Amino acid sequence: MKNDIALLIDADNISVQFAEEVVKYLRSAGAALSLRRAYGGHEKLGAMKDVLRKHAVRAFVNLGKGTTDVALTVDAIDLLRDEALPVTVAIASSDADFAALAVRLREAGIRVLCFAHRLAADADALRRVYDQVHFDDEISIADGPIASASPVKQAPVSPLAAVASVTRAPVALPVTAPEPTSMPIAEDVDAVRRILAALPEWRPDTVKHLNQLGTPLSAKNIKTGNKPLHEMFRKHPGYFKVLPTTGAPKQVKLLKRPAKP
Repeated sequence: MKNDIALLIDADNISVQFAEEVVKYLRSAGAALSLRRAYGGHEKLGAMKDVLRKHAVRAFVNLGKGTTDVALTVDAIDLLRDEALPVTVAIASSDADFAALAVRLREAGIRVLCFAHRLAADADALRRVYDQVHFDDEISIADGPIASASPVKQAPVSPLAAVASVTRAPVALPVTAPEPTSMPIAEDVDAVRRILAALPEWRPDTVKHLNQLGTPLSAKNIKTGNKPLHEMFRKHPGYFKVLPTTGAPKQVKLLKRPAKP
């Protein structure tokens, strides 16, 4: 889904107000927050409970001091393994300790954003590993929706410029690829034939779960690497449809088989 984002909040590391601003900022930019989770100790999550309840954010209590980062990282990797992450993940934390997680997600083809407190963060360290970094002084929404923050390689937008931009139409957050044009896409029919050769009993207009498809495709060396399996099927929209069309992908429908060569 376009602009589908998973938001992972380090509640031990960011303020309650900033957590609220991050959620509202993403929504004002047109993002669909299909997965919202916060991790932290009882006190931090308790102080944030109104924000979590208001935005239906799922809370995960840590197992003691210093375990929040591990809890967030393990959960993110579990979601990646289960192919339950959308194409964009936003991590709300000023902590550079998530660098390894950000790099791992990027290797899997996921775009990774960071939301951080400028005064608490090592900006250079964050910019090295995230696709885009947004600081708290750039996304204030007190006066309404604002234009998207600068890409990480550009100078940050000043608060004055951001407030001035509210009179203009808001710009969508650049977190996904542009909309496809109406020009027909040339299908790689041979690639489709190789996929279906590994799944000979799959009939058109029937649906299979993604977790049923990984093993036979890996056995034939068709699926390699760590990219989410659903991305393979999305490359062939004339033959496969990934379901559901909104939210985390779980199934694939075979629309048709290629004509015999």
